[in-house]
Amino acid sequence: MTKAYKTSGAIVVHRHGPPDVLKWERVDLTQPQAGEVLVKHTAVGLNFIDVYHREGLYPLELPFTPGVEGAGVIEDVGPGVAGLRQGDRVAYTGNGPPGSYTEWRVMAASRLVKLPAEIDEVAFVTEPRIIDRILDHLRRTAPARPRPRAPPRRWKSAVTTSAD
Repeated sequence: MTKAYKTSGAIVVHRHGPPDVLKWERVDLTQPQAGEVLVKHTAVGLNFIDVYHREGLYPLELPFTPGVEGAGVIEDVGPGVAGLRQGDRVAYTGNGPPGSYTEWRVMAASRLVKLPAEIDEVAFVTEPRIIDRILDHLRRTAPARPRPRAPPRRWKSAVTTSAD
């Protein structure tokens, strides 16, 4: 068994159902491996798909941590990660496995985009047009390569933020 590198608070769902199935727990994180980073969330979106996952309308394997969208600051970088470093402000949306309802998260660096200075983390998870600005920025500045299509954006129902 891998030794815990860091402990994070997380919302965990052990059974599908109403909001009271959401439980705050401490979870162990492993050190970022090749191609991974540790993100400290500063804002996490609450989307309708998160509710559907919790209710079991679109069931996920239990237990799980909901949330498909977040923003934060990179605190650690695994080997082989290029273009991202400790202290970078980053964000992600609907492009990977759920798990954003956490204080910290180890995730694939390839799932992240750097946030331009003019885009606030909370704005990213609350404003549907923000992702369009980021994608436009990436199209203009990133080298050409095949990319998956961005998922359609949905209006948010709420937002949470974390404070130091």
